[in-house]
Amino acid sequence: MPKLLHGTFLYWHLALDSLIIQLFAIYFASIHRFDLAASVAIIDSLLKIFLTLPLAAVSTRLPSSARVKSCIYLRVVLTTLWIFSLFFIDSSVNTVTLLTMFVAFKIISNIDFSLSSDFNFIAKDLHKIDFSQINSIQNIIARGSITLATAFSLQVVHKNFGLGYILCIALLAASIGTYALISIKQASSQDKSHANKVGLTSITSNISTIIRNNHMRWGLFYQIIVNFSFGGMSYMMITRIDQNSNSVLNSLTIMYGCFFAYSTLVSILGDRAILATRLTNIPQIVAATAALSIVLAASPSFAVELIVCAALGFLYAYELATIQKVLTPKLRGSAYIEYSALTKMSGRAASAISIAMLGICVQMGIPSAVLFFACGVSGLLCAFALSASNPDVNRHCSALR
Repeated sequence: MPKLLHGTFLYWHLALDSLIIQLFAIYFASIHRFDLAASVAIIDSLLKIFLTLPLAAVSTRLPSSARVKSCIYLRVVLTTLWIFSLFFIDSSVNTVTLLTMFVAFKIISNIDFSLSSDFNFIAKDLHKIDFSQINSIQNIIARGSITLATAFSLQVVHKNFGLGYILCIALLAASIGTYALISIKQASSQDKSHANKVGLTSITSNISTIIRNNHMRWGLFYQIIVNFSFGGMSYMMITRIDQNSNSVLNSLTIMYGCFFAYSTLVSILGDRAILATRLTNIPQIVAATAALSIVLAASPSFAVELIVCAALGFLYAYELATIQKVLTPKLRGSAYIEYSALTKMSGRAASAISIAMLGICVQMGIPSAVLFFACGVSGLLCAFALSASNPDVNRHCSALR
């Protein structure tokens, strides 16, 4: 339980980031400024695309103690901007001021993300938190906040929620989060060789370093092809939902319900909840996901569809946890911050392309069964490519020669 609390307090600010996007979008829509509502998501994506790599290039040259210290101040500023945003919306401040507040929040949020990219390594050293636990905590906070964001935003916009209570909760969480960061800062400051351990003192870290590193290259390859194959699965499930669909017993709710359930289990038990132990297990999980996509394409009965979606949610969470358990420990080094930035940007781009292509196909009238089948076939090819390029297997084969 202490591990769970340390991880939660270290990453609680992810909830602010998820909530503020929905909050501004819903507020602008409520005043019939649909152009500004759309601009919220566009601004968010553009800032991530254009800032991610430059910020990573700067962050990777800073020692860990300096980055932790910077995050302490940045998260105080983030909390302050978030609270002021609530009060400004409640006071119906002009849209220019609100947009400026949003852009400032997102820029600082991107800076914080870059500076804290490798805090998972520091947290593991200090608190013995498994990488899989950290990833599950991040997923629960970020994705769970998205689940609650609409209801929360509507309460704020309609002024049905006491801002005083929100202020108290935010300040309490910020205080505990600051304490969690200070404990990390003290540990990294006491160990003067920490920066060398993490490998952040190198000034030669760049994309070419990532490409030369077998495991980083494989991880980047994984992010691109897996997100391209399955990035549009949620979108396809949405297209199957209509006004008569049950609010609980539907494919999307069941899938994410199982995703959260297993993520919660991993956040508590850590690596003990993950049976996979080798990199070769990841292509197997991808192949299983692809097979389930093909089953969905067969248009099974409603009950079978829910069972398949439940399995997909479990596999999704299991796959992410397995990546953290078997791949992330191999990535520690001077290029990790840039690797984290590049995989995030590449994965987001691959998902966007996948959704765009599926959206065009749906608009053309192509049946969802055909598109699910295409995702499944693409996933099988993806699993084969990942298996064939597995750096551990290739290294073992080279050793045998």
